[in-house]
Amino acid sequence: MKDSKLISILKKTTNISFKHLGLMTESPYFNKKPELVELYNFLSKFHPVYSDEDITYEKAHNFIFPSQKFSKKRIGYLMSDMLKLRENLMVNEKLESKPVQIELYKLSAYNKLDLDKSFNKSLKDASKKINDNTYKNASFYFDKYALYIEEDHFFSKKQKHIHDASMENAIEYLDLFYLTEKFRIACEISSRKRIVTNDYEPEFVEELLDTIAGHSFEKEPAIAIYSTILKGFYRDKEGLIDHLILLLDQYNQLFPHEEVQIMFRQLVNYCVRKLNGGEEQFRAKLFIIYKDMIKNGFVLDEFNHISPWTYMNIITIGISNKKMEWTEQFINDFKSKLHEKFRDNAYNYNLAYFYFNIMEYTKAMQLLNKVVFNDLYYICESKALLLRLYYVSNEVEAFYSLVDSFRIYIQRNKLMADKNKELYLNLIRFLNKLSKIVDRDKESFIKLKEKIKETKRVNNAAWLIDQIDAKLSK
Repeated sequence: MKDSKLISILKKTTNISFKHLGLMTESPYFNKKPELVELYNFLSKFHPVYSDEDITYEKAHNFIFPSQKFSKKRIGYLMSDMLKLRENLMVNEKLESKPVQIELYKLSAYNKLDLDKSFNKSLKDASKKINDNTYKNASFYFDKYALYIEEDHFFSKKQKHIHDASMENAIEYLDLFYLTEKFRIACEISSRKRIVTNDYEPEFVEELLDTIAGHSFEKEPAIAIYSTILKGFYRDKEGLIDHLILLLDQYNQLFPHEEVQIMFRQLVNYCVRKLNGGEEQFRAKLFIIYKDMIKNGFVLDEFNHISPWTYMNIITIGISNKKMEWTEQFINDFKSKLHEKFRDNAYNYNLAYFYFNIMEYTKAMQLLNKVVFNDLYYICESKALLLRLYYVSNEVEAFYSLVDSFRIYIQRNKLMADKNKELYLNLIRFLNKLSKIVDRDKESFIKLKEKIKETKRVNNAAWLIDQIDAKLSK
C-alpha cells in the first residue's frame, strides 16, 4: 500500500489540498460511496507521513470494514477511486489558478446557449482579466487569440453582413503566440545541445529570424528577447550580449519569475560559450550578470532554492574574477538555499574548489573526498578538480591513474556533447604533458604554453598557463 500511486501523491499533497480532498470525498456530487469517506478518515490519521507500519491493506480494511473478511482487492478498488478524486482535485486547483481560462470556458458555454447578454458580460470580464495581466509572455498572446476566436464564433452565428475584426485579431495573436513559443523552445534546444548530445535541429529558425527582421513583431518584448538569444546561437555578432542585457533589464517585469530565470540562464550560457572560445572579456561581464541576478532574486526558484549548478557556476566565476572574499561569503550564505538532497555534496565540492584556489590543498582534498555525485556536470568538474589536486600535491600514482580513467569516462560517455568532451580531454592531455616535462626544459614549457593558447577549448586553460609560468620563473 505504501508504494501505491495514491500514497505517493498524498505524500506530496499539502495540508490545505488534503482538506479539500476530504470535502470532495464528502460531496455526493463527486462521490457516492460512503466507504470512500472512511478511507479518507483512515488516511487522515497519518497525513502526510504515511509510515510503513501504519499504512497497510489490513489496517485500512479493519478500519473501513471492521466486521468483514479481509479483501485486499476491495481496498485496492477504493484506493483507485480516491486516486481519481485526487486527480480531479489537481485539475480543479490548476484551473482555479487560471482565472482567464475560466472566463474563456464561460464564454464558450454562453455562446452555445445563445445567451447574448451573458456572453457580452463575460466577454468584457475576460478581456479585462487578460489586459490586466502584467505578463506579456506566450500565454498572454494565446489568451488573446482564444478570446478573439470566441468573439468570432459569436459574431458568425449572428450572420450579419458587416465587417468584424475579431478574426484578423485572432490570427495576429496566434502569430505572436507561435513565434514566441517557437523561439523560446528553439533557444532551449540550442542551449541543451551545448551540454548534452542531441542531433535535433529546430526547423525554419533562420527563415523566421529573417521574417521578423524590421517587422512590428520584433518589437514585442518576448520575441525581441528570444530572437536575440537565438541570434547568439545562429548569427553571433558583436554587441549582441549588450543588447540582450538591455532587453532583460527593460522587460524582465513582463514575465513570470521562472521564465526570467530561463532567459538569464540563456544569457549566462552565451557568455560561457564565449569564454570557452577564449574571449576573456566575457569573464567580468558574466560576474556582473550573476551579481545582478542575485540582487533581483533570479538565482532562486519558487521554493527559494538555488540549483546546485547555478551555485557552482557563480562560485567558479567569482573565483576566476579574483573576488575571493565575496565568493567565500556567497558559498556560506547560499548553502541553506540548496535543496537538502544536493546540499552537502554541492557545498563540500564548492568549498573544496575555493580552498584549491587559495592553495589550501589539504582542506580541498578532505572536502572533495566527501563528495558523491550522479550529475554529469558535477562528476566532470569534480574529476577535473581532483586531477589538478593530484598534480599540485605531487600524488604521482593517483594522478596517472585518474588521467586514464577520466579520459575513458569522457570518451565513452554518450550523453555529453562533443564540445564539452573536447574541453575536458584537452585539460587531461595538456596536464598529462605538463607533468612529464622536467623543470630545466624551458623550451618544452614555452611550446606547451603556446599550444594551450592556440587551442580554443580547454578546461581551466588559465590555470594551466599559470602552472607553466610558475615553472618558467624558477
